[in-house]
Amino acid sequence: MHLTDIITNENWHGDRLAVFTTTTATGAELQISEWLEDDGLDVELRDSHARANHADELATLEAEGRDAFAEMQAALQPADLDELFEAMRSGRIDCFDELPTYGGTEPDDTSGVWSWDATRAIVGNCAGDIEIISREELAQ
Repeated sequence: MHLTDIITNENWHGDRLAVFTTTTATGAELQISEWLEDDGLDVELRDSHARANHADELATLEAEGRDAFAEMQAALQPADLDELFEAMRSGRIDCFDELPTYGGTEPDDTSGVWSWDATRAIVGNCAGDIEIISREELAQ
């Protein structure tokens, strides 16, 4: 399953609808949409758009032994620091609490550090000034 779009509408009061596509075992392409949680990293499970509007698609995937919600959740997760950085800069992720990390030890001082991998870190005071810097720069 792949994330293909995130739709917003001023009448939705900040809510965002993620659109996913997947291919079934028979080769049919399905499209499923689901509300995003505020953090942009999780799909909404309580007030499910997919359950209300995509019952046939969910049943097809379930018949194949697939968990559509787990697949949507996995598709939202940035694969590496670069993908996370782009998701943060684009506004797809608008809550920076509990962001994933991608290996390496935790920096000694995490003030202003949002995430890291073995060689780099995302740093900044707010979404408007984040950047990726090397671990060497971070240590200075």
